[in-house]
Amino acid sequence: TVAAYEALEREIDWKRLPTAKGAEVVTDYFHDALAFTESVLVSEGFDREREVVVLDDGTIDSALRMSLSTFLVCMSDILHRFQHTYVMPADASWGFVYTMEGQLNFGYAPS
Repeated sequence: TVAAYEALEREIDWKRLPTAKGAEVVTDYFHDALAFTESVLVSEGFDREREVVVLDDGTIDSALRMSLSTFLVCMSDILHRFQHTYVMPADASWGFVYTMEGQLNFGYAPS
């Protein structure tokens, strides 16, 4: 799924995505991640009932499927589990990436 974006050594090269939005954690990782996600959902007008897939950066044995609204409710628990978390719809047309290093990113896949 990351391949839908300009992948570079298993990481998305956000500088190569003209639609990318990013933020750095300023105060608290989970508070800032939620605030960043909420701001993107509002600015992009996303339907919070849209189903997304939540993946981690390790060997993927499974993925979580849920609505965006459910992800927001469970976000802290999910982000506590993984070093890097990817959230995107099944068609990978856009995606969020959250890293424990404090990078918060969103972008649309190149067309």
